[in-house]
Amino acid sequence: MQTSKAFIQNFKRGGEKLLDRIITTDETWLHHFDPETKIESSIWKHRGSPPKKPKVAKSVGKQMYIFFADRHGMILVHAVPSGLTVNAAYYSKVLRRDLVKAIKKKRPAMAVDLGNIILHQDNAPAHTAASTCLEIEHLGFNLLEYPPYSPDLAPMDIAIFPFIKSQLRGVRFEKSDELKYATRTIISKIDSKWYSDVFDSWLRRCEKCLQCKGDYVEK
Repeated sequence: MQTSKAFIQNFKRGGEKLLDRIITTDETWLHHFDPETKIESSIWKHRGSPPKKPKVAKSVGKQMYIFFADRHGMILVHAVPSGLTVNAAYYSKVLRRDLVKAIKKKRPAMAVDLGNIILHQDNAPAHTAASTCLEIEHLGFNLLEYPPYSPDLAPMDIAIFPFIKSQLRGVRFEKSDELKYATRTIISKIDSKWYSDVFDSWLRRCEKCLQCKGDYVEK
C-alpha cells in the first residue's frame, strides 16, 4: 500500500513525464513448445459431447529472456545463452552493456541523461544484490520501489509476458534461434499505444490496491 500510494502521488506531481522516465524489466522462461491452454486445445469428439483436452506437456527445451520496456515500447530483448545463470554479475553486465546500448539506439533522448531514468525491477536476488545496486548507482539510474512478491503490480507480469507467451503457445520450435526470431517478430508488431495502455493499467492497479487495503489485485 505504501509503495502504491507513493507511486500515485509521484504520478500526480510528475504526470506523463514521470511515466516517460520509467523502464520496467524482468526475466522469464520461454519454452521451445508451450502447449495451448485447456480451452484452446479442446477438441469435440461428436455433436453434444464435452470437449476433451489432450495431455501435452511443455518441452524440456527452454531459454531465459530478460525484457526491458517503457511506455512507448520494448527497448531490449536479451536472450540468456544456454547454461548461464542470471546472477548479480550477469545482470549487471546486461545493464551496463546491452541496456545502455539499446537506450542510446532506441531512446536517444533518454540517453542524454541516464540519471533521469527510473528502473523498475522486482526483488529477485540478482536485482537486489549489493554489486547490482552499485552498478545501478554507477550508471546513474534511479530505482522505483517494488513491493516484494507482487506480480499483480508489475507491467511485465500484468500484460507483457502473458501476451508474448499466448502468441507463442501451441507452436513448436526446434532451435533457440527460431524461438528468438518468433519472439522478436511478435514484439515488433505491438504498437506503442498498447504499452501505454499497460502502464495506465499499472496505475489503476495501484489505485485499486489502496482501495482493497493491500489485497491482491487480479484485474
